Amino acid sequence: MSAIRRILLIDSSDSARTTLFNEISGRAPDLDIIACGNGKEAMTAVKRYEFEIITTSIDLTDIDGYALIEQIRQTPKNKETAIFVVSG
Repeated sequence: MSAIRRILLIDSSDSARTTLFNEISGRAPDLDIIACGNGKEAMTAVKRYEFEIITTSIDLTDIDGYALIEQIRQTPKNKETAIFVVSG
């Protein structure tokens, strides 16, 4: 695990991303939180960084959330990262 603690939030809803970001950053200001609005942005982040936790919606605008999880599991940096599905 990397020295910097990172969380990735993936949701096509601006309000859902903002709510999650505000809740987590308010409780754990030392975390580096990256928020993405679609699967393409998320995969760019997943290939670049190692995350401690990833949250994703299933209903993304450009990819099914389950398919995204399968892609994430194939990346060396995040193949064992905890992934939580968030539904609103």
